Amino acid sequence: MKFFLEIVAGPKAGTKYPLDESPLTLGRNAFAAISCPEDNFLSGMHCSLQTTPEGVLLKDLTSTNGTFLNGQRITQAQPRPGDLIEAGSVMMRIAIDPDRRAAPRQVAAAATASKSNAVVEQFAALGAPLYCLLDAACDKSIPSLLALAQEQRQCLYDGQSATELADWAPYLVRLAPDAPFTRALLDLGWGKGWASYFSSHAPFDEIRHHFRKFLMVQVEGGEEVYFRFYDPRVLRDFLPTAAPGEAKIFFGPVEQWLIESQEPDTMLSLKFDSSALATAEIKLS
Repeated sequence: MKFFLEIVAGPKAGTKYPLDESPLTLGRNAFAAISCPEDNFLSGMHCSLQTTPEGVLLKDLTSTNGTFLNGQRITQAQPRPGDLIEAGSVMMRIAIDPDRRAAPRQVAAAATASKSNAVVEQFAALGAPLYCLLDAACDKSIPSLLALAQEQRQCLYDGQSATELADWAPYLVRLAPDAPFTRALLDLGWGKGWASYFSSHAPFDEIRHHFRKFLMVQVEGGEEVYFRFYDPRVLRDFLPTAAPGEAKIFFGPVEQWLIESQEPDTMLSLKFDSSALATAEIKLS
């Protein structure tokens, strides 16, 4: 069993570092094993990670701004594969290279990575720019992950609502299929309703303007309510029951949706073909 530290956002995003019994340090100091002098939110020696017989040990080295595990500030903790670690502007996670003797939890983490690989393959085969609608309300780590992402992104809300509801709002994000940020979204959020993915050749601003039209809908009786269309669980129920005209309007510039299914090992592909919705199930095993 081999553990790695993977940087998913911030300085050195996309890099991996092997972990062993010797502490791997992160900080602004030139003597830190992972030195990020450009990150003003890191302390000189901010935190360290090392392997133990029980797994991985994460320690905060009395940093000024703290070390966080899944959004909770820690002094010392044992992160599991896939857990999100935040130090300064650096977002990290533990990855594994499993052997045949791996424990069930570690095998499950490897299976998650394999599933993410299958989803990335589908994204790469789209032949059109990839986007997602990401719901920040789904997990407390999403706003931090978004803040550190280098991808083009913007809240679907405008004005004061965008500021006051920033941690609970939906976001439009332009993605690269195999970028670290995309991988983080899949590894941490696939199957949990975090995001709906789609392809489109339309400009970013045009897509955002299109989706803003559906944030509020009028229900029977004339009352206006929020419509959580960006939730894949809502989307997979709404589109098959929508009238062809409604589905065509909703699709607008979207060429294809790729969203999680109710089954963990499948993905749904939804296209609007001429005058009807075409739905296909894709196996991710």
